[in-house]
Amino acid sequence: MTPLVRMLGVAGVGRLVRACGWSALGLVMITSRFLARQATVWEWDDVVFGVSLHVFSPDARVPHPPYYPLYVGLGRLVRLLVPDDTAALTLLAAAASGAALAFVFLLVRELLGDVRVAATAAATFGFFPAVWLHAGVPLSDPAGLAAGLGAAWLALSARRRPGLLWLAALAFGVTCGIRPQAALIGLGPLGLAAWRSPRRHVLVGLGAAVASLAACLVAPVVLASHDLGVLWQGLRYQTRFVVGVDSLAAHSFDVATRLRRFGVDLWAYPALAALGHALALAGAVILWRDRRRRELAWLVAAFAPYTLAALVMLDPATMGRYALPVLPAWAVLGAVALTRTERSVMPGRAPVMTGVLVACLAVPVWPAIRLVHTRPSPPVVAARAIRATAGPAPFRVAYRSDLFVFAETLFADVPRVKVRTRSDLTALAADPLPLWAYGFEGAAGTGGAAVWPELPVLRRVGRGRYLSVPYGRIAGPLAPPRD
Repeated sequence: MTPLVRMLGVAGVGRLVRACGWSALGLVMITSRFLARQATVWEWDDVVFGVSLHVFSPDARVPHPPYYPLYVGLGRLVRLLVPDDTAALTLLAAAASGAALAFVFLLVRELLGDVRVAATAAATFGFFPAVWLHAGVPLSDPAGLAAGLGAAWLALSARRRPGLLWLAALAFGVTCGIRPQAALIGLGPLGLAAWRSPRRHVLVGLGAAVASLAACLVAPVVLASHDLGVLWQGLRYQTRFVVGVDSLAAHSFDVATRLRRFGVDLWAYPALAALGHALALAGAVILWRDRRRRELAWLVAAFAPYTLAALVMLDPATMGRYALPVLPAWAVLGAVALTRTERSVMPGRAPVMTGVLVACLAVPVWPAIRLVHTRPSPPVVAARAIRATAGPAPFRVAYRSDLFVFAETLFADVPRVKVRTRSDLTALAADPLPLWAYGFEGAAGTGGAAVWPELPVLRRVGRGRYLSVPYGRIAGPLAPPRD
């Protein structure tokens, strides 16, 4: 018998081992969130939210509706401590992503009363390709996800403790101020909790929800725009945009593409998608056979409304990010199946299968995580290359239309013009001021292309945009583009 066993006893050593294991798991999960922080802006909205840290102007759609006022406020607080817009927003995102994992754990423990299943759900959820890739983006999605899961957890807790209903309602309003779309995963649980609560708790909760919505969403927008109507105008604009551009109807009811983006591409690789869906289905069957149908019904109430909205109304190209509030349901059901299997077949009930699954999820995603964390995005690299090559002399920039926000911020002090096609550059080349193309090939030997490798995670889980940005100087008549 070792001195440690004599001092602590067998049970004490077991507790020490478990505590070390929990600590190691927590350290890995938190570290992995910060490793996912983007080095620079990459997507259009990254730039918009960076600008909003300095200019919050709802009437000018900075940021775009629904304006995300509480998220912008949190970003500004972090910006006071961090000397860079993107660094501030990615730091906020990484911290929020860690909080989301904690809320997954708390939610599952409250729902199923099983710490092992809760830990398995949090660990696997954290390394889902879409979750890890977006854990450090300078966007509102991680913070919105954390707030939405927190509201759902509080609403679930209010089933047994009605006195928490007001706090769940307060969290619902906070989520609306950060990212209103994510509040949908807290709406169903909040309704279920209110239905089971005494009337006085419901009235207090209703008051808390109204006050929280007013303080976190309505008041900041109205005060910044000096116009109460801007809320209605923003809602109308966003509704028209979603219906006319993003929705299933706008894409000619192409159901197959949406199902592929939602059911397969979200996982980066078809094999991972098949495994994720199989585990979730197995977990649902286990809960049904164990007569835990109330818990299944709660999962449906929490996650089905957002799932339906995402499939019908949201842009399939951005599904890797938009589907984040849906994936906790897959993590919960998959954890039920994994834990049941490990307890049945693994010696000592060791979580070996969970570890193998986490490795299968993390290893293929790691190259993309390392890339976005260590290398500037192609739009940023191309802009820096133009400036470095052009030197201190004056020059002009003609940029591709989809690079608008990058050109407006990265070349804010340079004369610039937006063009749609490469042939439009010919007329601009006659001006004596040197002209650089941003998003188009230039003359031979004057530029190149800033490129990220087209990793499956970037192409399928991400939007696959801005992975290559050509650039170069334009001098005289244009040569035909290379094949």
